[in-house]
Formats: sequence, structure tokens, C-alpha cells
Amino acid sequence: MNAIKLKSKGEFVSQLQEMLQKLGYSQVKVDGLFGKISEAAVMDFQAKNNLVVDGIVGPKTWLQIYNNAKPKNMHPQTQTDMEGAARSLNVEVATIKAVNQVEAAGRRGFLANGKIMILFEGHVFWKELKKLGLNPREYVAGNETILYEHWTKKHYKGGLLEHDRLNQAMKINKTAALASASYGKFQIMGNNFKACGFYSVEDFVNAQISGEGAQLMAFVNFLKTNHLVNALRNKNWAAFAKGYNGPGFAKNKYDIKLAEAYNRFK
Repeated sequence: MNAIKLKSKGEFVSQLQEMLQKLGYSQVKVDGLFGKISEAAVMDFQAKNNLVVDGIVGPKTWLQIYNNAKPKNMHPQTQTDMEGAARSLNVEVATIKAVNQVEAAGRRGFLANGKIMILFEGHVFWKELKKLGLNPREYVAGNETILYEHWTKKHYKGGLLEHDRLNQAMKINKTAALASASYGKFQIMGNNFKACGFYSVEDFVNAQISGEGAQLMAFVNFLKTNHLVNALRNKNWAAFAKGYNGPGFAKNKYDIKLAEAYNRFK
């Protein structure tokens, strides 16, 4: 995750704003845009928590805000989870930590209110309805922001509002809707439930909701199913990044980021 500062926007900003609201900064609006009001709230929080008061949300400020805002019933990922994943893949713990840091991109598995982090994909919903023998075009009217044939990011809401999009889709078809969102730290799509070792998409989602440790193990199973483990064992970061992130991995320097992260953790 890059530092959040004035004029930053996107998913992490929405999550930050939700946490600030939970901490009592009711003037902050969850709109995914880090403006003057959000900045002032961050500066106030920094001052009250002995942090550098600059209005910029770097790793230290983010972690402090998250720890203060998270519900008590959340189940964050632990060192034991990391060690279990490493044993399952027969790789070093440092390798798991590197992949966790880069591929989860600093993302937490849950929102500040305890709901799982999701992102709903309307173009996937279109395909999932067709798989069930339904004609998506019959459901478009009134659902234009959750059902469309081609990918676009213009309908993303971020944070808690993504649950509203998922709930709207579930009114059309629950199974197709659950398969059309990505979940947790690793944002694995629901339609990958079999690759993650689950009998149904409902089982997959329930496991994702149970905690970040379960999210990590689903990710581990996904890597096994997609034959990416050998690349990790051999520390062939380019091969792993190509298999997981796609052929455009080099543009975002995923292989370089993985190598650097591994060197920090080993």
C-alpha cells in the first residue's frame, strides 16, 4: 500500500475513512477521496497517538488506526498461520511473508466494522448468470451498476458499499452473486472456490469470513491448484508473478517486489 495523502483516492482511502468514522470522526465522509476533512482527522489522530503529525497515512499511522478501530471479534493473520502455510507448501516462512506482503498489498482482510473486504465485479456476474442458464439482459434494468457485459471500474464503490452491491446482486441470484465478488486479504474471486479446496461458493465465503488465517490457507490451496508452488520453492519470482499476476506482471514490477520482500524477511 502506498502512503495516503491529500488527493489520494481508491479502495484504501475508503477503508481508512470507515475506520476514522468508527474512531469518532463523524465528519469524515466515506467517498474514497482523501480531502481536507480526512486529512484533518488523520492529523488529530496522529497528535493524540504520539505519531508524526503530517496528515500522511504511512505504515505506522495505518497500523495504529487499524488496531484502534478493529472489532474485538476479528481474527487477524498470525505468525502461526504463516508457519502453517509454509509447511503446507514446503517453502520458507520468509517466502510466505514476501508473497503475503506483495500480493495482499498491505490489505487487511476485514473492514473496520468487521465485515470482510470484498469487491463486486458486474462483468463476472454477467458470466455467472449465463453459466446458470439465465439471460443477464433480462435483469439489467435497474441493476446497471452491478450487471454489465464488459469490465469497468466506474461502478466500484469501495469499502462497505461493495456489500450493498453484492446484496443487490443476491436478490437476482445468490450463487452467481457470491461467485462474482473477490474476498479478503488476497481478493480471491468466489468463482475460484474449487481451486481453493471448497465444495461450494457458500462454503468458500463462510471460510473467508472466519478470519485471515483461513484466507491465507485458501490462497495456499489456490497456488497448489494453479501449479505455482515450484516457482516459489525455486524463488523464481518472475515465473510466480507471471502465473499469479498475469503476463503484465513486469509492468508493476511484481517479481522485483517479491525478491526485495523475501530478502527483507529471510
